[in-house]
Amino acid sequence: MYSQLNYDISKSQMEKLYRAIFCNSEPDKYKLRLCAAYNADMKNGLRGLKSYMFPPESSGYLPNPHIQRHACIGGYAMKFQEYIRNKDYVGAVNQAAASARNLNFYDSTVMTAFARDLSNSTSKCIEKSDGMLLTPIEAIEELERRNSSCQDQ
Repeated sequence: MYSQLNYDISKSQMEKLYRAIFCNSEPDKYKLRLCAAYNADMKNGLRGLKSYMFPPESSGYLPNPHIQRHACIGGYAMKFQEYIRNKDYVGAVNQAAASARNLNFYDSTVMTAFARDLSNSTSKCIEKSDGMLLTPIEAIEELERRNSSCQDQ
């Protein structure tokens, strides 16, 4: 996850950002805003769209690398079809949303791409608890400032 980071970001800085995003126990909790593009229909099911060119209104989101690079949505496609067969269209759409939010931490190819994309992103895809949006670099800088002010006390 750390082999292709932005040169301006250290491994320890990236670890702090991951903890702020993914660890529920962190006091400085951030949300990562992910997006994905799909083609969904009743006959062919749910398919991730690879290399999708997102419109400007998606600029506050980071494309999910599993879908954006590999069009892979794993088991969500089967669950989507099950919901469609049962005419539960809300459930079907929910499966697409769940797929977009999911990161497969066990897939090193995807996680390397995720870490590279996140560390190089200029998108304001990190959401603070007050709703303010930050780029990953801005979030790291804020975490660094907080840590230095805590050490000064």
